[in-house]
Amino acid sequence: MRIRNILTCLIGPLAFASSISAAPYIPKSSEEIICHLPATELHRGIRSLKRQLINEETNLVVTLDLVRSYLALNQITGQNQYLAFAELNLKRIENSIANTTEVHLLQALLDQRNHHFAKSIERLDLVLAKSPKNIQALLTKASVLQLLGDYEGARIANASLFGLGLSKVGLISTANLAAVAGKAEKSYELLTSLVSTNAAPKDTETSWALLSMAELTARIGKLEESDAFYKAALRSPVPDQYLLLSYADFLIHHRRSADAGFLTMLRPLGTHLPFVQLRLLEFDLAQQQTAEWKARAAKLKQDLFDEEDDVVHWRERARFLLRIRNQPDAALREALKNWETQKEPMDALLVLESAVASKKNQKAEAVMDWISRHRWSDPLLQRLIQIGQLSDRKNEESSK
Repeated sequence: MRIRNILTCLIGPLAFASSISAAPYIPKSSEEIICHLPATELHRGIRSLKRQLINEETNLVVTLDLVRSYLALNQITGQNQYLAFAELNLKRIENSIANTTEVHLLQALLDQRNHHFAKSIERLDLVLAKSPKNIQALLTKASVLQLLGDYEGARIANASLFGLGLSKVGLISTANLAAVAGKAEKSYELLTSLVSTNAAPKDTETSWALLSMAELTARIGKLEESDAFYKAALRSPVPDQYLLLSYADFLIHHRRSADAGFLTMLRPLGTHLPFVQLRLLEFDLAQQQTAEWKARAAKLKQDLFDEEDDVVHWRERARFLLRIRNQPDAALREALKNWETQKEPMDALLVLESAVASKKNQKAEAVMDWISRHRWSDPLLQRLIQIGQLSDRKNEESSK
């Protein structure tokens, strides 16, 4: 999964761009993080920066601003071409003596987006060694460590945020960690103190809290509450691709076809993007016998499997093989490989779903142990565990 750039509008004095027509805000140092601006605004800002570089190719400040803008555009649209553009520009200045901390930070963010997590942590540690109060570095490190299952390391990174006086940011990040570290009740309590379903996503912190609450309530079985929090988050003038795809997964997994009108928001992300097309195909499973659906599925297969070592799409490959191609054995192999890389509830879900479908529940024992140890109460996960255990008992009885 593409890890969300946790707080995309956290800047020095916590100033936020809240208007569609707001002028693009471009941070000036590693202590600031690019705001979540509409893609059109970012495009205009990028064109301006590129014009400046025509005559000042080695201008470090402009280049760094350009890289940040590309990262923000990737965050909004999900299009990996912007990561490639950011990387090309970073390579031009990677040997620069000036602003080494800033360069390391941006390289760490690129590594994060490309799922090179160990390398990202190494670069973040370099940043924090020189700038221990770097907010983006602390947030990113906490997120990556949480995804890797290093909950203690993530807790330490979160604790540093409180020391910087960022109590709301620290609370949201801590709540997200608690949700996967066996303390869902604490997570719910923390987030409830920050937002309600009536909250307006007036700033990025509120939007982040609403999404966190939507995902948490789904995992603890409060589906109507979850739907309300998703819809509150979607009132943001610029909902990012992570939010849109998260809500799409919610609708798919809980078979809420009545809300399929949501597709009108999902489709503009770009049907050529693999992770978007995958969800659209799942929404349209009833059309799987049509030539049009089959052509889309064939194109998606080519996109997902074009590069053998494409770690970014391991989760999508497992999901495609299981739900689109109905090949549970192959899906289980991909899902287990993905689980070694990242340990989020969705990753566990795909392992269990594939194991049940392929009748190889023993292959999912490590995942079931993880779920038990960290008290993941997600009804979808628990149901699959029960199905697998029931299947195992039946097999044992039939073999006697």
